[in-house]
Amino acid sequence: MGSGDASTCAGLNAYQSPQQLVQIKQAIRRGTYVEPETTFPMRFGSHNGSLVLDEFGIRTGQVVMDREKWFRHPKYPFIGCHVDGVTVHKGIPAVVEAKTTRQKWDELPAGIIAQVQQQLACTGYELAFVPVMRFGSEPEIFEVEADPMYQDFLCEKVADIWQHVLNETLPPPMTLDDLKDRYPEDEGENQMATQETLEIAEKLYWIKDAIAKAKDQQAVLEMAIKGEMQEAATLISEDGEILATWKSSKPRATFNSKKLKAECPEIYEQFLEIGKPARTFRLKVNP
Repeated sequence: MGSGDASTCAGLNAYQSPQQLVQIKQAIRRGTYVEPETTFPMRFGSHNGSLVLDEFGIRTGQVVMDREKWFRHPKYPFIGCHVDGVTVHKGIPAVVEAKTTRQKWDELPAGIIAQVQQQLACTGYELAFVPVMRFGSEPEIFEVEADPMYQDFLCEKVADIWQHVLNETLPPPMTLDDLKDRYPEDEGENQMATQETLEIAEKLYWIKDAIAKAKDQQAVLEMAIKGEMQEAATLISEDGEILATWKSSKPRATFNSKKLKAECPEIYEQFLEIGKPARTFRLKVNP
């Protein structure tokens, strides 16, 4: 379990749930995992990691050594990390973790802090530097001090996830996608609702009702603004502030599958692919 898994194990990763991480690790152990295609931000970060480390050295005067060095946790053999580099600050070794991003951070996101704290736990170092390069902006350097209590918390979370990997079980679902993946089809049975679930269903009803009313109000207000704009592309205030835009987009090309099915059914059937069944949730309660 690497340091990049720490944020997911702690429930801090907005792009991956613990269940998804467990499924990936289980697939790797079974030899069935297929590496997904990389994205441009991923390739950009990987390509420019060395540049960020070099710039860190230039700006701090500190030499970055042991790039991509592997460390294993002294207590948990299944926890490890690759550090981007190691430097020496005031005679003491420190981790250097390079980052690239489009976002503006006043402070490091919790997920990165979790990653760096796991690196500090594995290395035994007391300090980490996180140089961050934003697209077209000057690099900024953050510092993270070791937090033993937080490191213990992270290691417990990682250990719990690792146990699910070994046992071929799944952790509790945390997202709707987790539930869809875990229960892709219904078995046609009835489930008796508990009093707590009944109260949740009634609360959901009122929330959906409030959202529907808000959308109706949104449509009325939007119509009023568009009626004022007419053919204008931009609505501005007396001070010149842009209040809204209503611009024409380029024509969008679409594929008429119904026409193809009607006029060329043989070709349509040849390229027709049947997907997996999908479950549709409809709230029936009406307090």
